[in-house]
Amino acid sequence: MAANPAIAHEWRDVPSAVAGDRTDLICGGKTPREVWATLRDDSIAVGSGSRHTDFESFGRKLTVDQIAKEAFEEFVKLLRDNGHLGPR
Repeated sequence: MAANPAIAHEWRDVPSAVAGDRTDLICGGKTPREVWATLRDDSIAVGSGSRHTDFESFGRKLTVDQIAKEAFEEFVKLLRDNGHLGPR
């Protein structure tokens, strides 16, 4: 986000005794172009609109870095698809 300060974004801590605390990164919040990532201790969800993809190591034997790389690649794709970033 530091490399693209023009993207309107916010970090939001969301406490939950039931589902566990999480941190959300929201870009273009409350607009049709909203893109978000939810960070938990054991997983990352990335989405836009009503669709999202979960990234986790369950049964895949991936490292935290591998999960983060997959999620980041999808996050950047969604930012591009929603007009927050130009083409490569």
